[in-house]
Amino acid sequence: MTLPVLFVSHGAATLTMDPTDPTHQWLTTFGEIVRSWQPSAVLVCSGHDVRPTFTFGGARRVPMLMDHPAGAGMKWEAPGREDLATYARDQVRAAGIRAEFGAPRLDHGAWVPLRLLFPAGDVPVVTVSLAEEADAEANLALGRALRPVLDQGVLLLASGGATHDQATFRRRYFAGLDPRGTEPFSARLDAWLENILTGDPTGRDLALTTASTHTDYARAHPTPDHFLPLLVASGAAGTRVGARLHTGFQHALSMAAYRFG
Repeated sequence: MTLPVLFVSHGAATLTMDPTDPTHQWLTTFGEIVRSWQPSAVLVCSGHDVRPTFTFGGARRVPMLMDHPAGAGMKWEAPGREDLATYARDQVRAAGIRAEFGAPRLDHGAWVPLRLLFPAGDVPVVTVSLAEEADAEANLALGRALRPVLDQGVLLLASGGATHDQATFRRRYFAGLDPRGTEPFSARLDAWLENILTGDPTGRDLALTTASTHTDYARAHPTPDHFLPLLVASGAAGTRVGARLHTGFQHALSMAAYRFG
C-alpha cells in the first residue's frame, strides 16, 4: 500500500509542544488518522538535519535528540529499521545521487510532529538528512528516488516550514503580540504556496524550483533549510494532488501542512 506523502510545518517547538497551541491540537487529532493507515515505518526528513551528503539514519532504537528547551523533561523514542535505511540509501544511489548510511538524528524538527502523531512510539523510524550543497533540483531528485521505498507502506514525513523568518518571529514574540497573527510578506508567500501545492501537480515541481524568485521568498526564508523538505515531499509525491490539511501562523511562521495523495 502506498501511503500519502506529508509535509508539516513544525513551527517554534516551545509553542507547538504547548497543548493550547492550534497546531499541537491538530497534530494530536490528525495522528488518529495517520495511525489508522498502519504505516510499516516512517521516513522523516527534518529541516534541522543537514549533513555533508544525504544520510539515511538507521539504528535499533531511535531516541529523541535533546536539541531544544521544549524537550526538557520529555522522553520519546521509537524502534529503528536499519534494513530500511540501507534499502533507501541504495535506491537513492541507484538514481545516481550520493547518499550514505549513518546514525539517526531525531532533532526537534522530527520529534515535534512524531511525538504528537505517534505518542506510543511503536512505529519504526528512519531519518533522512538534507545535504549541505544540494539545491532545489537535488532535493526533488531525492524525493523521486524514494518512491520505491514508499511503495512498501512507508510514510514520508517532511518537516520544515512553509515560511520561516525567525527574526520577525522573535520580534513579535518578545513584543507579546498575538501568536496567531502574522506579517503581510508571510501571508502572501503562504497563499502562493497553497495555490501551487493544491493546483495542477504537473507544474508543481517547476514552480517550487523557482520559488526563490517570488518577491517575498527571501524574507520568508532567509535560509532554505525549512523549505527544502517540501521539495523532497513534492518529488516523492509525483503527480499526486496536494491538499491543505492545516492552516495558521505562529507569528510570522506559517504552520501550513499538506497531504499529497
